[in-house]
Amino acid sequence: MVTSFCIGVPASAHPFLKNPKKEKAYYEAFFVGLMDGDGSIQVNHWRQKVFQYRMVIKLKNTTANVQMLQQLKVYLGIGHVVVSKNKAFVLWIEKSQKKMVCILALFEKYPPMTTRLNLQLVFFKKWLQSPEDKKQITEYLTGREYKYKERPALMQTLSSVSLETLDYFPGWFSGFVEAEGCFSLRRKSTGFVSFSIGQRHDDYLLWAIHRFLGAQNKVRYLPSTNFYVLEVYRKSVLCFLKTHFIHYPLLGEKKLHFETFEKKI
Repeated sequence: MVTSFCIGVPASAHPFLKNPKKEKAYYEAFFVGLMDGDGSIQVNHWRQKVFQYRMVIKLKNTTANVQMLQQLKVYLGIGHVVVSKNKAFVLWIEKSQKKMVCILALFEKYPPMTTRLNLQLVFFKKWLQSPEDKKQITEYLTGREYKYKERPALMQTLSSVSLETLDYFPGWFSGFVEAEGCFSLRRKSTGFVSFSIGQRHDDYLLWAIHRFLGAQNKVRYLPSTNFYVLEVYRKSVLCFLKTHFIHYPLLGEKKLHFETFEKKI
């Protein structure tokens, strides 16, 4: 029997210390991952007369999540942070078309990896700065019902790309985990721990994460919920995650979850 150990990485190994350029690039990639997980790109209308545009990230209202969204706002110079009326959620919101053009440039630099956000982005680009006449509004109302019709074709395209080899994937992955990842302690008596992440449609993305982590167990499909999930509990993979999050840190509530989780690895 071979015992696995996690090799610690000193804090000085953090690649962004004293390097503002790399730090900004990390926040940008992290932001795209967070948008892929819990963000939305919206085109709405006011009384079928005026288009309304906004980009939103919606998270559980915790101190850590508020601080993270404020941090992204400051580092990236975009959006503002508000708490929902019922205090249950904290939202990062951008409504300025000028700032949204800057975010579109960011998405060109670091393309989203989910079909959902990509198709929202296509729809958004089509209607941004569109003339607001009755014909355009009518076409918009019809078109929004078919926003995701190209999902199968896009899934096939993205499935052919080795997403995990893209240079921004590590930072993107941390942002995506902040939105979608789950650190679990299954049996307190034995200390059994696992990391899981799931998607409704994009199984190709979970397979990319599978390759990135060097996982051995397969992505599972849960037909009762029409959901794909990757769960890992092998010591070597959990140690990889521990090292990864030192280099590419979580920034919100999931950071606190992981700090508890890593003590059990």
